[in-house]
Amino acid sequence: MFSRRKQHLPEVILRYRKQKPLGYSALWESADAGRETTVKWLAAWKEQLVFFGESELLFAVEWADFARAKWDEETRSLTLVFVDSAKPSLVFQLPLEYSASLLTVIRERITASIVCQVVRELPNGGKVYGQVRRNADDTLFTQITTENPGMEVDRLYVDQVEAELRDTVGL
Repeated sequence: MFSRRKQHLPEVILRYRKQKPLGYSALWESADAGRETTVKWLAAWKEQLVFFGESELLFAVEWADFARAKWDEETRSLTLVFVDSAKPSLVFQLPLEYSASLLTVIRERITASIVCQVVRELPNGGKVYGQVRRNADDTLFTQITTENPGMEVDRLYVDQVEAELRDTVGL
């Protein structure tokens, strides 16, 4: 269960930015064993989610780079899924007294980066997913992903979905 008790903002996060994050949490452990330095803290600002080690910034990711986040309350596991399916999902386990506000911020920021979206079936039975997303600097861009991509004729449908999206938002 989440705690209403405030965690103290760690020094590593304080050094990163003068502005306090919208949400942050310690991590109990990282399931991302392939990294040399284990992620110890997550902190969310309006523009990005930032990953910290014990005493250093590891990396930052803009909200529009995430397709979705999944939360499993039973195991307290947070899974962050990238739009780019070539990038492996990040999986973290939060401590017993995790920050519910961080989970809310993550959900809200990923959702806020999506301006509009469409899903269309392709003639070959696959699907095309199109979104207009908002970068941290408020610029708009399109993201098109496909399921079962293939035949050349489908490229025309994919292009039509992107054109429809761009027209919808005036890009």
